[in-house]
Amino acid sequence: APGAGHSLPSSTRQEQFAAAWPAVKKRLVPFFSSESLQSLDDIVEWIVVSERIKMIQNCVEEKRYTLVHGDFHMGNMLLPTEIEGDVDRRPWLVDWSFSGIGNPSVDLVFFMAMNDITAQDTERILRLYYSVVKERSQLSWNDFLTMFRQCLLNQFIILVCYDSLCRTMADSSSDERMVEVQHAHFDRVNTRCAQMILLYNYNNGNILPIA
Repeated sequence: APGAGHSLPSSTRQEQFAAAWPAVKKRLVPFFSSESLQSLDDIVEWIVVSERIKMIQNCVEEKRYTLVHGDFHMGNMLLPTEIEGDVDRRPWLVDWSFSGIGNPSVDLVFFMAMNDITAQDTERILRLYYSVVKERSQLSWNDFLTMFRQCLLNQFIILVCYDSLCRTMADSSSDERMVEVQHAHFDRVNTRCAQMILLYNYNNGNILPIA
């Protein structure tokens, strides 16, 4: 399946996710209330039940509707810096090494997790993205939200599973400042993904349906 980290088999995710969560949660403590952290614990417990990790992965991968970049963030965009006459003002998207045909919400979730986006802007981006999807499909808003929730959970699982590896790779640098920057980046990405899950996948102590 296209997307950074999406090739991780469900069996490996099942083995690693619950074990990796405590360390990830510890780094999230400064960014969440105790109530929100408990809600995240509830979501994690729900995810690891039975074959649910595999089900979530299958829900995402079976919706192969469009071209997916797979590593969609601002660092892979070339933005024009000057305005001169007929200069093409469109941004250029580079590094297609994780691309393929896949779920249209994969890039959306990855972009919102990887970039500094407020809760208000998240809703606006969702609406704008759906308006484009709707022009090219018969997908309802509710079905689109369900796809978005599925991809959110899938991305959360991937981030938790890869967190230790990413930090170990960052620690191998001799530049202490760069190591600090990388760890702060991982914290921001995990925080934003967890915030979106609490906003879109959780309501009054209940996990919203994803199928």
